[in-house]
Amino acid sequence: MPTAVLEIPAAVLGKKELERKIHTTYDRTASYKQFVDYRSAGDTRLTINGSRHYKTPYGALPSVTTILSATSGNKAALERWAKKNPGGREAAAARGTAVHKLMEEYLLGIDKNPQIENPEIAEFWSGLPEKLDKLENILWAENPAKPGDFAWTMGGDGISRVWHPGVKEGETWGWAGAPDIVAEYQKKCVLGDLKTSNGLYFSRWPGPETPKNEYAMRRSGFMKYTKCMMQRCLCNGT
Repeated sequence: MPTAVLEIPAAVLGKKELERKIHTTYDRTASYKQFVDYRSAGDTRLTINGSRHYKTPYGALPSVTTILSATSGNKAALERWAKKNPGGREAAAARGTAVHKLMEEYLLGIDKNPQIENPEIAEFWSGLPEKLDKLENILWAENPAKPGDFAWTMGGDGISRVWHPGVKEGETWGWAGAPDIVAEYQKKCVLGDLKTSNGLYFSRWPGPETPKNEYAMRRSGFMKYTKCMMQRCLCNGT
């Protein structure tokens, strides 16, 4: 008997058509491979309604910090502090940027012996290199550590970020963030977040043994610690 020939029309999709077919909502059938060559043109960081967002294949997603600020309940306290300390927020941001830059260049081997003129920055940097030296196999330091690795995470403005689309089928309610460090520590892959707070962090709520003059400080330190842990969990997608 003659063999029937089934003709299947096929078309090679152009770049624009491929981009249009990128999933914009969470879909269990979507393969992560479609995002490996994703690139965002222009600015990666966006400000929407006064809050930081990142451009991703799923649209503009709120940053981890934006989500925590909106849900932690301490925004009013931060605003009160800002009013009592004019310029304090901007100074803290500038300090954090400077220390993060030092950390990045140290981990990448660009500058292992930085000359720091600002005494405040020098104080925050003091002792940090010894901690950073404990990390091995640096995968990420503000950006992918090796050229070409994880290139799909870097936007047109040179800012790298990772994202998660959320876990509800057919909807987009994910988040995005820019990790500080991804490396090995004691043979385990860890996500590191660098903080430049003036106050100490505490992993436990102050108990009855806490001296009265330290209670407020330890309580504040615990709240900052729990926020940091929530930030890490969101970045891990857990």
